[in-house]
Amino acid sequence: MPHTPHHGVRVAVARYRRLAALPAMLFSTILLASLPLRAQLPAGAIDTTAQPQAAPQDPLRAQASEALDKRDYPTALKLLTTLAETHPTDAHLLYDLASTQDALAETPAQASAAEQTYRRSIAADATYLDPHVALGLLLARNGKLPEARTELAAATNLNPVNPLLKARAYRALARIDQSSRPADASTELLAALKLSPETPDDILLSGELAEASGDLPAAESAYRRILAADPQNADATAALTHLLLRQQKPGDAEAILTAALAKNPDDPTLNAQLASLYEAQNQPDKAL
Repeated sequence: MPHTPHHGVRVAVARYRRLAALPAMLFSTILLASLPLRAQLPAGAIDTTAQPQAAPQDPLRAQASEALDKRDYPTALKLLTTLAETHPTDAHLLYDLASTQDALAETPAQASAAEQTYRRSIAADATYLDPHVALGLLLARNGKLPEARTELAAATNLNPVNPLLKARAYRALARIDQSSRPADASTELLAALKLSPETPDDILLSGELAEASGDLPAAESAYRRILAADPQNADATAALTHLLLRQQKPGDAEAILTAALAKNPDDPTLNAQLASLYEAQNQPDKAL
């Protein structure tokens, strides 16, 4: 079927899956509490207070961190599950466990287990940004958009250690809000751009939002800007083709499609669009 400009929503949300499982904050560290100031000693007294020593890291945590670093998720899962049994309110540990479960999830039951562990991490520390973002992305992938929006919106109200993670939350919100709340989506996209550099997906979304609002020249400009930098970007090609057909410019649309297919002849979406174009022109033989 023809590729619509809203196809980018599903593509972008799907692309966020691995990104949710592999953020830089995945490898949490053990933080030592601040040491109290020593009591003031009387004049002439000798300070015999022993120098504080850093507590050694739990060997299981070290092994789990090593497994995560190697992306050995099955091993990490076993270690983190054991650790979570003895540290049930450690938000960072629970987040690592949830991320590992998320990375390995292949069934609804496994995805549900990851969701519940993310929620345990949030319950342990509601100010911890990472599980809010990861849970929001997981919920979005599973079609639970209202719940996903709640978690992602909560994430945007927290102060992140890594601003890029907050930008990711804004981008995911913009995709969720694209159809039903386009004004909010535009605001969220701008908020993401204040925290991180613009990406091709951002330009694509801005074009889709412009097209939805009826600003077709701005939409066309956005799509062409992507293709100027990346001529083989299939999403931008499909979006521009759809826009050109909407503007009753089949010749321009055909030129865009044939040029793209010359470089990527097996692309199913572009082939379908070209076939649809020929059908609309009553030239089905050209699609053979």
